[in-house]
Amino acid sequence: MTLELSLKDSLTLFIALIGAILGVINTTRSFARDLPRVLVRTRQYVTSHDDSGLCIEAVNTGVVAVSVTQVALQLRKPRGYMFWFTPSPPGVLHFPQLLQPGTKLDVYLSGSAQENPQLREATRAFVRIASGKEFFGSRRPVRKYLEHFATAGKDGQ
Repeated sequence: MTLELSLKDSLTLFIALIGAILGVINTTRSFARDLPRVLVRTRQYVTSHDDSGLCIEAVNTGVVAVSVTQVALQLRKPRGYMFWFTPSPPGVLHFPQLLQPGTKLDVYLSGSAQENPQLREATRAFVRIASGKEFFGSRRPVRKYLEHFATAGKDGQ
């Protein structure tokens, strides 16, 4: 038994297959678009009062609002531990913090926390949202800050 398709039937089948494939692609893209996305960056800051330190910036790059519940630095030792940020200055910022699409949250490491010896074991910035999903920043800016902080400490002694 052979199946012979006319040109009209072949064209109809081809168009139907293209439509089915595009429908599946659009469905998966719409699901992916609605996922929360947070970009985590680590920066150094300097104020006009000659205060400097480390800042973790969380940017909502998605199309849905997210609620940031925790901001921390991941530690190398002891494994699995975090160096939690307390909002600074106290009373100005509280967690959870709602981030609308395209907005950002800056959390500053207070000056007294920079003296903590565990900070030397920090590897990268970490942000957790209310759904439990975790986002990590690059390791390089944290390493660069710690190297700068270590050399500044040696120069001061």
